[in-house]
Amino acid sequence: LADWSYSYSIDVFGAFLLIVALLAAIKQWNLLAGFMFSLSVVGRLSGAVTAPAFLYLLLTGKSPLKSSVKFALAAAPVFLLFLLDNWRMYGGPFELSYFHQAYIVDGALAIRSQKRLFSVNPLEGLTAIFFDRQLGFFVSYPVAAISYILGFGSWRRKQPRLAIACVAMGTAFVAFYAPYSGSIHNGGGMRHFHPLIELSAI
Repeated sequence: LADWSYSYSIDVFGAFLLIVALLAAIKQWNLLAGFMFSLSVVGRLSGAVTAPAFLYLLLTGKSPLKSSVKFALAAAPVFLLFLLDNWRMYGGPFELSYFHQAYIVDGALAIRSQKRLFSVNPLEGLTAIFFDRQLGFFVSYPVAAISYILGFGSWRRKQPRLAIACVAMGTAFVAFYAPYSGSIHNGGGMRHFHPLIELSAI
């Protein structure tokens, strides 16, 4: 239970950092956006799938080159420390903790990579993510789901860049987790999709 609470807290905090990064990017506060984005990714690596949305915001801003440089300068120190830490702990900068997960197998401790969990048929994964009778998005968070359906038109008219970025983020998260058995099929539930819930509030 303590481990589950810790994981849930990390997901919520990572989503908060991502939302702050998004709003900072919309406001052209690119140093803050880059720093918060890097923290959100280090906190929950799946946040990396939102990079195309941030690239879109940077390239469609007032000064794309200057914005991109500021964003990169703020993000680089956090990512560099993260890569150095991976190197120290696992022997390589891109050797992630997810590749070295501990499990009890037949009463003995075994180390396995979570890459093996990306084995679900993506169409089945999508169905579960949205419509699972206990954990699906439309069942677990109907208000968030309805806000996307009913609110997108006015959202797009008032803040088109924000709407496009949020759609890109949401699509990336759903596509990333569709083949992942841990998101729904192993009881992970919507904790992986907290950014979608916070985005619906925006």
